[in-house]
Amino acid sequence: MDYLKKIFFSTILVLLFPLISFSQLNVDRYMFTGRMQLARNEFTEAIRTFNTVIVVKPEIYEALLFRGIAKYNLGDYKGAENDYDAVIKVNPFISDAFHYRGVARERQSEYNSAIEDFNKAIELDSSNSGAYFSRGIAMVMLKNYKKALEDYDRAIKLKRDMYGAYLNRGIIKQMLKDSAGAMSDLNKAIRLNPYYADAFSRRGLLKYESGDFKGSLTDFNQAIKLDNMNVMSFYCRALCKYKLLDYTGTIEDYNKVLELDPQNALTYYNRAILESYIGAYNNAIEDYEKVSQLKPENILAHYNRGLIRYELKDYKGATEDFTKAINVFPDFAVAYLARADVRMKLNNVKGAIEDEKTANEKIYTYNKNKKDSSLNSLMDTTKLLNKIIEFDSDFENTNGIIVNGRIQDKNVEIEAASNFVITFFYKDSVFTNKAPYFSVEADDLNNRPGIKIPFTLTNKDDSLVQRKAGTLIETMNKAISDEPGNSFNYFERALLKCIEKDYHSSINDYNKAIELNPGFAFFYFNRANTRYKMLEFINSIDDSYIVRVDMNKNITNARQEKSEIKTGYEDVLGDYDKTVSLMPQFPFVYFNRANIKCYLKDYRGAIDDYNKAVELLPEFMEAYFNSGLTYIYLKDNKSGCIDLSKAGELGMKDSYNIIKRYCNKDK
Repeated sequence: MDYLKKIFFSTILVLLFPLISFSQLNVDRYMFTGRMQLARNEFTEAIRTFNTVIVVKPEIYEALLFRGIAKYNLGDYKGAENDYDAVIKVNPFISDAFHYRGVARERQSEYNSAIEDFNKAIELDSSNSGAYFSRGIAMVMLKNYKKALEDYDRAIKLKRDMYGAYLNRGIIKQMLKDSAGAMSDLNKAIRLNPYYADAFSRRGLLKYESGDFKGSLTDFNQAIKLDNMNVMSFYCRALCKYKLLDYTGTIEDYNKVLELDPQNALTYYNRAILESYIGAYNNAIEDYEKVSQLKPENILAHYNRGLIRYELKDYKGATEDFTKAINVFPDFAVAYLARADVRMKLNNVKGAIEDEKTANEKIYTYNKNKKDSSLNSLMDTTKLLNKIIEFDSDFENTNGIIVNGRIQDKNVEIEAASNFVITFFYKDSVFTNKAPYFSVEADDLNNRPGIKIPFTLTNKDDSLVQRKAGTLIETMNKAISDEPGNSFNYFERALLKCIEKDYHSSINDYNKAIELNPGFAFFYFNRANTRYKMLEFINSIDDSYIVRVDMNKNITNARQEKSEIKTGYEDVLGDYDKTVSLMPQFPFVYFNRANIKCYLKDYRGAIDDYNKAVELLPEFMEAYFNSGLTYIYLKDNKSGCIDLSKAGELGMKDSYNIIKRYCNKDK
């Protein structure tokens, strides 16, 4: 039952405090707004609100406390712990500060340290029912069930309507085989809160284990009605439907699980078994393939797919699958026997005899020694190897996918923040109505006489600008004709040509601008950006495309040309280096240069540049984000998670998804 612990014991606390009166009205308003954002699960917004208070009034420790709560709910447990540390330094007599730090430590699997904090919280306030509740969680993780029961008894005595305490006490009783006591507590939790999805889900599991599949199904239906984003509830309901022979309904629920959690190998495996049973062999083969990709060590996925291919008379494919199973587990006697049968079909008599001999030797050795009874099914040919599996590690530590601000539970692609560029500002532009950062250097561009369209600094694309680029180029052609010595005319036309993806012409215009005005940093900065975009575009085209569009070159030269293009990154770095020499206080050039160094696998050099960028611009969230990703790639998760936490604190929402995956010990 280990898979159940994290699901139901790590209940997120509702942590709200009374409104605190502050001397300045604006601070009071920010604190109230932040509290409301917490109540609405708008955690990233709450962090930004409390950041404002912390900057203006760093002595208001309540803002740190609230920000820690928001970080905790986003899965940034280390970041939350750091905020609680800061609160305790300011005021070491706040029970809740120790309580919440203990919760953050418990989520990092630091159970003994967490218990020390809970003890301190209770010492400061013996009526703190939440501290008893949380200490009970840590006690369960240490398998001290007796102490955990005592803590929940105490929590309930202090707060009779604490439905979460009844739920957790019921879970402990179920683990201790006290089914009647567990059912009583779960019923009580539901009576206290009839909208408590977790309680219905847990009671459904209890009924399932007792064989009451119809009652279990009813509870899971209600749990899903209350929370239709909970992966575990859909999975368990699928098990109920399977037991009740509703195979169509089972597959529908498996489909929903995979919609919410596309990496759930167990569900692919079970769906494949059921598809195989109802004759949907091709679907089953696809699902087993997915299992093999997600969990290559799953020998039964290879073996069962081999059986299907055998039924379809794909003997070569079956042989490959049985061989994969044997490679994963060389003592898999049943797989040798299956491969022997297939080899006979392929007239490989010698191979079949060898496999049958190997299988019999392994079965004899196993039966003689009986070393590990858990391997019995892999040795005993009478065992069925295509049973539905109820639970495994895919459900050990999941809380389901929750929206409403729970950024870290969403499935998102991990993509580094892209380069910043100088581009045009339009009133109707989607992203440029407000530049993400103010740059004195970039703003100076707009103060120059003769600027026809204002500039902005951004790392977002804007199709609206591209639509206008063609007509504006004609305007710039005339401006250059009228005033050929004005370097900024070439600069503006170069920018427009880059937007049009006419990279070579754009670079030529930057070259001309630099020839006329070699001391202006942004000419080099934008030329580097254009060169980089051109290289990205070229590298996205495969060799065959290059050959087709340039028939005058042979294949060898075309491929060689593409490989040589990669040396163009040296020119990009050269332009960024020149920008640094002319404008050393411009943080965005260090950020862009760091991104190029990452591409060229100079990770340490990249981290140095990211550090320089945040030194110059402390609120540079993209630099913290990319630095964090780089550290994690280098297996320095500790440093990476610190930077990702800072990026999330500053407003980079995708940080919390990565923090959840890489920054918690139980992951």
